[in-house]
Amino acid sequence: MPGHLCFHSWTVFGQVPAFLLWLTLFFVITSGTAAALAAAFSDNLRQIVPMPAVAGKIIAIAFIGLVALINVCGTRFSANIQNVLAVIKIGSVLHDQPCPSLEHARYR
Repeated sequence: MPGHLCFHSWTVFGQVPAFLLWLTLFFVITSGTAAALAAAFSDNLRQIVPMPAVAGKIIAIAFIGLVALINVCGTRFSANIQNVLAVIKIGSVLHDQPCPSLEHARYR
């Protein structure tokens, strides 16, 4: 996606603005997104498992490394991981909601 965005900005605005856009995307936007996701993951995990703040920072760094490793393994592998995580998310949402057809069977 960023490649297409840089190419289109290069054709419209020229080389210098496209290069500056690429620098911003690479060093600020993409890395900031990864850091925000890692920090959110670490904070949520610290709410479930009590740990010191230093351990949360180490977990955030490890999370960034894990995501990078998954992305290096390839697009198909990354897509499979995302599909598994989506099924887990949907299952956890459905697990919290009682099934109306089984509501009477639960209390027998």
